[in-house]
Amino acid sequence: MKKALVVCLSPAFQSIMVFAQVKVSEVNRCIGNHLLASGKGLNVSRLLSSMGIEACSLTCLGGPRIQEFKALAERPGIKLSYVVNPDGNIRTCTTVIDSMNGTCTELVQEAPDADKSLGDSILSQYAGLLEDTSLVIITGSRPRGLDDRLYPEMARMAGSRPLILDIRGSDLLGCIRQRPCIIKPNLSEFYQTFFNAKVDESVDSRDLQTSVQLKQKELYDSFGVSSIISRGAFDLWGYGDEGPFTVPATKVKAVNTIGCGDALASRLAWAILEGHSFSLACSEASAFASMKAATILGGVG
Repeated sequence: MKKALVVCLSPAFQSIMVFAQVKVSEVNRCIGNHLLASGKGLNVSRLLSSMGIEACSLTCLGGPRIQEFKALAERPGIKLSYVVNPDGNIRTCTTVIDSMNGTCTELVQEAPDADKSLGDSILSQYAGLLEDTSLVIITGSRPRGLDDRLYPEMARMAGSRPLILDIRGSDLLGCIRQRPCIIKPNLSEFYQTFFNAKVDESVDSRDLQTSVQLKQKELYDSFGVSSIISRGAFDLWGYGDEGPFTVPATKVKAVNTIGCGDALASRLAWAILEGHSFSLACSEASAFASMKAATILGGVG
């Protein structure tokens, strides 16, 4: 069985609450509720396991609910490996689905800080897990307090294994020089990282395509990095050894869009392990993410 190591140091409990209709400033009683061990890494691991890929999720856990998190996270095909963060409780994020109005609202609790000294323990566990790994995914925000050299060092240690990065900002910039296989930020993250400017993903920013794909080409030519840029409900922009390409967005009636980027990452990883070309992998990943958006659990489950 192929194996993937998924690194995400900002886990969360994910509560998905479904309402017939949400009325502001009133008491709202849900008609459905789901609680999952989540965070981008667990989402990716869960979906990979459903595709027959054995996934190990490396994370940080703290507070009184560690055993509850483990019970929700561990299942056939998923191994949970963690470093204890004594200063931080596991956060809770809440998805509110309004069935009548067709809206999905995410309430995010920020991840706790972590002491810089945890970095050595994280790298030690990471090194041991790498030995039996076919592909590595690093995803999600680095907790405040951890050294900004942590992710670049992980990227270096991954060696010749395929490495997919779903990170942004200084962490992404620091990892680029380690020549990862693929980066997959969304357009907002990509533009903020490489152009230091904000982009609204709720509108079609096709006027930015030329500048974005020139930067994608520069990253490929300089570091051998293929990239796929998601744009919410709009077409995706890719660049790899086949040059620039566009992946048409699959139109669906979205129910829960939370975690769809994680669905994209998981299917992309699966396709790479199956030996598919980058453009085909991106097309398959886009269709899979759209399919998950049409479900109550979205890309979380």
